[in-house]
Amino acid sequence: MRARSLPWLLVLASLALALVPWVAKAHDPFLVVPPADVVDRAPAYRYVHMDEQQALEELDRRKILYQRVEPHGAVQTPIRLTGRLHGVHVHSALPEHERPTTPFEICDARFALALDDFAAQLARRGIVELIHYTMYRPSVAPAVAASSAAWTGSSAKLGPPEHWAAANAKNAAKPTDRAKKSTTRSTRTTRRGKKPN
Repeated sequence: MRARSLPWLLVLASLALALVPWVAKAHDPFLVVPPADVVDRAPAYRYVHMDEQQALEELDRRKILYQRVEPHGAVQTPIRLTGRLHGVHVHSALPEHERPTTPFEICDARFALALDDFAAQLARRGIVELIHYTMYRPSVAPAVAASSAAWTGSSAKLGPPEHWAAANAKNAAKPTDRAKKSTTRSTRTTRRGKKPN
């Protein structure tokens, strides 16, 4: 009798645990939330609350070289930096001839003010170039759309291009010298009766 009731007891215990509301608490020992008065005094807080005219006037007051850009996506006051910030050349990783026309060099005027503050700190440390991947992220389809396409049988291609797989297979077939040495070393240690690291 006892052996028959054990599975049911486990099912009931599992069900009870599943129904108990668990409180998830995030904890980050490095998270510091500054007091409201500190936040209110922060330059970034002021920049965020500037209207378009105030942001552009501040850029001009600081003598930051920029070019106004046509409205672009969700960028409220789109500009393109055309000069250095405190001697720091801020640009994308694209080739120089593509930078004047790419949307990835577009930023909001308020962001440019914060970037100017950051560039001042970089310049004090002797840094003369800051390369970014993009300051502007165009809207893309949400990940849900891509995953649902796989379930609905959509003909849309998902995943990396085929040439990536070919390149990875080619590189995987050629172990580096370091990989060869570590494999040989592991084999030797195994032959001596020791476990490989």
